[in-house]
Amino acid sequence: MDNDYTQISSFKQLKEERVRLSYEVRLTRKKLDLSLMELSDVFSPIRLFTAVAREWIKPVSRSIRHWLEDFIRGRSKREK
Repeated sequence: MDNDYTQISSFKQLKEERVRLSYEVRLTRKKLDLSLMELSDVFSPIRLFTAVAREWIKPVSRSIRHWLEDFIRGRSKREK
């Protein structure tokens, strides 16, 4: 970023530049705060726990579903 302030020729322009820089700093801080919130949301313990639980539950639920399907098929074959 170029910090050349030679274009400022009055106190009014200096004040405007100060306000602009103040807004720029506030915007940068808000962006940083938002990034930190997003990062903490991604690595939150609850989210990590649910992701791990979801990955663990998938194979378990799949095996239970297969077991139930086999059980139902076996029962329907015996009834015939």
